Amino acid sequence: MAFEQRDNSGSLFRNEKKTQDNHPDYTGNALVDGVPKRLAAWIKTAKSGMKYMSLSIKDNEERPKPINSAEDDGYSGPPQGGNPEYGDVPF
Repeated sequence: MAFEQRDNSGSLFRNEKKTQDNHPDYTGNALVDGVPKRLAAWIKTAKSGMKYMSLSIKDNEERPKPINSAEDDGYSGPPQGGNPEYGDVPF
């Protein structure tokens, strides 16, 4: 059975293509009110020392490849296939 994204839910996966500090630590996708969205998350540390995730949610539009690699945020779309580190999650 193929994976079907449920409305108002999403998934994040470790960004294996991260090459710069400003690239997201996790990327993925979501479906919000029937509209596909791109997700990005960064692991950050608050002044109190507590770790948290900072999130970005954007419309899932096709965008041209950046010419300057400094403009590249490391996001190449949702991962294809299973994640070998975590295996396929059945839910």
